[in-house]
Amino acid sequence: MAGCSPRAPWPSPSNPTSSCSSPTVMVHAWPPMLPVPPDAFDGWHERDARLAVGSAVWSDPTLSGSELVRAAAVAEAPADVWRPQALPDYQRRLESIHFTAEWLRPWRAGVLPSARPDAAAERLTAFGIPLLLLHGRQDMTFPAHLAEDAERLIPSARAVVLDDAGHMAHLDQPGPWLGAITDFLRDLGAVAGRMA
Repeated sequence: MAGCSPRAPWPSPSNPTSSCSSPTVMVHAWPPMLPVPPDAFDGWHERDARLAVGSAVWSDPTLSGSELVRAAAVAEAPADVWRPQALPDYQRRLESIHFTAEWLRPWRAGVLPSARPDAAAERLTAFGIPLLLLHGRQDMTFPAHLAEDAERLIPSARAVVLDDAGHMAHLDQPGPWLGAITDFLRDLGAVAGRMA
């Protein structure tokens, strides 16, 4: 929500001329800023079962390219959306997406850049701007505790972890998700008003 292209480098004290404009506030709803510990999901059998369906699709030799990516997204939907009531809406959304596979070959070759920038927490701290870390408690990709850990590392951060929400927390809990953003921005406005 900072208005940056996914390919633009983040501005930082050492790279102030980034093509990404410096944000004044940031809402980060995908917190891969800290490494996922190898044992983060040990013993979560429901996660294992939900992810197994997607793994089978990725291993299917009859699928390739955008057809593979679409099939995997559909198969992995139950791992991305926690609440069964929210799943049909997400599946309808997937039907309207134009999937590509441009990233697939570099990913399989191991040359696709990481989705987690180096020293992300330190870089976000250097911005010195208010940061909302918005996350689902039942996220099967990034453990919720990573948002809470990042909140402790970044002085300007506030973590909100939504219960009964997975990786697509905005679809699982749209009201609380929007409410968290509204409260965050309202609190910032109140602080700015007191400083004026």
